Amino acid sequence: MALTATQVQQAYLAYFGRPADVVGLQYWEGQTSADMIAGFTSSAEFNNLYANMSAVQQVNQIYLNVLGRAADAGGLAYWAGQLMAGTSVSALVTAIYQTVLAEPTTSVDYVTVQNRIAYATAFTNSMVNNNADILGYAGTAAANEGRAVVASAVPSSTVLMTVFSTLTSDVASVIGAGTAGQATTYTLTTGVDTIAPTGNSIINGTLDNYAGIALSTATLGGADTISATGTGNTLKLTDGSSTGCDTIPTGATITGVQTITLATAGNAGSITGITGITGITGTSTFDVSGIAGVTSVSVTSAGTTGDSIKAAATTNITDTSNGTANQVVTAGGNNVTVTTSGEVDVGYTSTHTLGAASAAAAGAVNVTDTGAGTAGTLTPATVNGVTG
Repeated sequence: MALTATQVQQAYLAYFGRPADVVGLQYWEGQTSADMIAGFTSSAEFNNLYANMSAVQQVNQIYLNVLGRAADAGGLAYWAGQLMAGTSVSALVTAIYQTVLAEPTTSVDYVTVQNRIAYATAFTNSMVNNNADILGYAGTAAANEGRAVVASAVPSSTVLMTVFSTLTSDVASVIGAGTAGQATTYTLTTGVDTIAPTGNSIINGTLDNYAGIALSTATLGGADTISATGTGNTLKLTDGSSTGCDTIPTGATITGVQTITLATAGNAGSITGITGITGITGTSTFDVSGIAGVTSVSVTSAGTTGDSIKAAATTNITDTSNGTANQVVTAGGNNVTVTTSGEVDVGYTSTHTLGAASAAAAGAVNVTDTGAGTAGTLTPATVNGVTG
């Protein structure tokens, strides 16, 4: 008899502890139960999960997958003995479902099974028309996160769930884990690097520079070439120096990167000569405006000077300034989000010596004030909020 979508979801939950992926659901729906069981139990995922488990551990894991709870002592002893005597895992799965689904509809196990099936169905259905999600929900990292979100979102319960409030964030978490797990990682060296990532790549580099000059410990230098193609490419930069005034090194060739992040113990660029922003030395800007295709730049800093960031009108800017100065100045950008306890100038409209023309944000501006600072200047843009 051909399998239904619900039966396929039941099997994914029981054998793998996660919702079905779109491709798997569509493939097994309409197949026979025997074919699906054979496919599941011979899969790498099944073997990776159960190969090193004892019979007792296997029984307990199936109970956790289906019912969200550990096996009771009687069931654990009986089924462990059955598995050791040669009974298949599929027989255990079938017995659990048959027993639970025959219980009163108010029992804990019955309600939990229904909730898990409903959650898994909603989870998979949310991806049906999204190719990025379908591609992202693949691999070990995505499967592991899928198991984690089921366990968290649908615990053992007597309350029938009709709304799953965490579903959107759960899907995003699983896709994020899957995408990262599938990514190719490149690590820049202190020498001259020439790399050509082909999509879904993470490029790790370190900065130790001032005004575009890379020092000896930096791995992103002026002679480096990053020629990426495809989408999903991220340049992840770090700097452990608290005195760093980080910039993209002069001469570095970077193309095809969509996301740039900087986590620095210093600052992104530095600020000087800004009216109303005092005690700052240095003149430099973390400028990504010349890197075509960048859609997002995100900075987290902890230094004693302020952050100055410049981006194209199509690039979202996010800055979280945790240092002692905490001033933030941005030029350009699309949506600009700033979290700081210091002064903020979105658009470089104040008196400055940074060498960057004033440029308002093209999109919305959100500023969160975490201390006694003030939002100094907000140039024409849609200001969604200054909070704190």
